[in-house]
Amino acid sequence: MVAALWGILVWHEFRGSGSRARTYLLLMFISYALAIALVARATA
Repeated sequence: MVAALWGILVWHEFRGSGSRARTYLLLMFISYALAIALVARATA
């Protein structure tokens, strides 16, 4: 995630990309956050 944020915020790798790519990026970040939340809630 750090590498993805670095690419987006610093290197502007997705500048000029289409709406589909931006949608996938948003879904990636949402999925990651959801996964972290589910792992945090998991009980052993």
